[in-house]
Amino acid sequence: MTLILETHDSWTKCEYVENILRLTDSKHVQVLWDIHHPYRTEGEQPEKTWELLGDRIKYMGVAR
Repeated sequence: MTLILETHDSWTKCEYVENILRLTDSKHVQVLWDIHHPYRTEGEQPEKTWELLGDRIKYMGVAR
């Protein structure tokens, strides 16, 4: 089983998500990267998100 944490709502900032990943320290906790919301709500550049979370991104969501 894998728990997927989406970068959305209260979890749009990559530092918040990265902190949870660090605390759980489990390969069974992964990320669904909603590319749109971290940029729209936090002004976060995709490069920054990828740098911090890239190795734990399991899925990506792209807004059209």
